[in-house]
Amino acid sequence: MRPVASGKSITPNYCAEGNFFKAGQHTLFSSWQEFTEETVFVTGDRDLNLLFRWDWCKPGHPGWDGDECLLLFFVIQCKGFNCSVQIAVTEADEPAVRAFLGDCVQAMRATWEPILDTPPPHRIRMQATPNPSPSHQEQHMTRLDPNPGSPHADADPQYRHLLPTPLFFPAPPPGALALTGCMALAVVPEDLTETSPDGELPEGLCPACVAVMRGGEPPARPVTSCRSCSKRTRHDGLCALCRQDAHEQWWPARNDVVLSASDIELEGDAMFQELAVGDPIEIKQQIGPVAPGLWVVTAVESEDRSRVRVRRLSREEIEALRGCACAQTCE
Repeated sequence: MRPVASGKSITPNYCAEGNFFKAGQHTLFSSWQEFTEETVFVTGDRDLNLLFRWDWCKPGHPGWDGDECLLLFFVIQCKGFNCSVQIAVTEADEPAVRAFLGDCVQAMRATWEPILDTPPPHRIRMQATPNPSPSHQEQHMTRLDPNPGSPHADADPQYRHLLPTPLFFPAPPPGALALTGCMALAVVPEDLTETSPDGELPEGLCPACVAVMRGGEPPARPVTSCRSCSKRTRHDGLCALCRQDAHEQWWPARNDVVLSASDIELEGDAMFQELAVGDPIEIKQQIGPVAPGLWVVTAVESEDRSRVRVRRLSREEIEALRGCACAQTCE
């Protein structure tokens, strides 16, 4: 996220907290959750409570000597005064903060729409194959697969979507539900790289995202009320924050499946009923929804131990297991 300063000033001036003419207009919150639950800034009208600036401040940044926090600066338009809030945040809050800021920037953009010719400059990141060789580059970049699926995404599932990332923003983490160029929400793929509107683009990209990257407008999305929190949203009846909350709960368990003793045959003298939580299982052939790869037992589902719940290991987890095995072998 954007720091107060990072080597050079991002904005020419700092913004004073609170209100020059009235005391008590700078409020502290101990967490992002407290801010969302205790104020109407998140659930209320984006135009009435217009966010005009934000700063993500981290220890060590020039001009900031406090703990990590998010500063938000609002103009309460109907009352004609400004106020600010300071929220203690961590990197885990970034997806929810991004979604909130994405909604706020649309309200700000709508205010200036009559004189805007093109969207502000930004970088677009998309997945690419890691260091493809020239002989395989054309083959790999001919067509991109769609974004990973999620029941809580509202972006068109048949396309790979571009992820607008303003300067000084880090790339959204893989697996997160992030705002796309077409103003929908899609799951961030594993490998991201930057692309240019002037460069040659592979097939499979969302046409609306590409149009926005090249200076066009995002497609109009109807405004409705979120069926969960009642805030206004353009995300088909469920706001971005509620979608991200649901996705964050679903994502870690997305690969969990239940296996029975009849589904697989363990190697050697190992018996299915002897499996315990934490035991790895190597699957060599597709078994229903279970793809070949290394899986781990997460729970025993029956008293007779005839069924276990398993989860597929990530690349990082597999590398960590191999590292431990190598260390034990060396010892």
